[in-house]
Amino acid sequence: MAKETPFRKNEHVMGLVLVMIGAIAFSSKAVLVKLAYRHGIDALNLLTLRMVFALPFYALIAFFTNRLAAYRLTRKDYLMVAGTGILGYYLASLFDFWGLEYITASMERLILFAYPSITLIMGAVIFKTPILKSQYVALVLTYIGVFVIFAGDVSIDNQSDL
Repeated sequence: MAKETPFRKNEHVMGLVLVMIGAIAFSSKAVLVKLAYRHGIDALNLLTLRMVFALPFYALIAFFTNRLAAYRLTRKDYLMVAGTGILGYYLASLFDFWGLEYITASMERLILFAYPSITLIMGAVIFKTPILKSQYVALVLTYIGVFVIFAGDVSIDNQSDL
């Protein structure tokens, strides 16, 4: 095993800190979207603002990464990346934002993180892939969470926004 130097230790700590910041930022997205909806913005305009603010950062990353890469992207590659981004990320985000107009932030997070269980079940049914014991445990815990969140979101007067 390689000796852990102070540099490697700092790198490890920095990685943990960045992962925690990323998880917190990602988890807070639904709440921030719900707060924006209170100010009258719709899903399409909010998502457009999000994409416009993110574009310069991604463009800079692509520019500097492409300059240093052994393989340089061609115009066709850029078009493929843009098409994939539009069909994959943009549409998924748009449906996510539209969904947040109708469900709570906690329910949205739960659905977003529970979809791999649907993939697991479909794989078992369609491709006859065996489900491991640990996966059964994960499925049970996932759907207990779905029930807890869903039961908390059911209200007669529909006052729950966040």
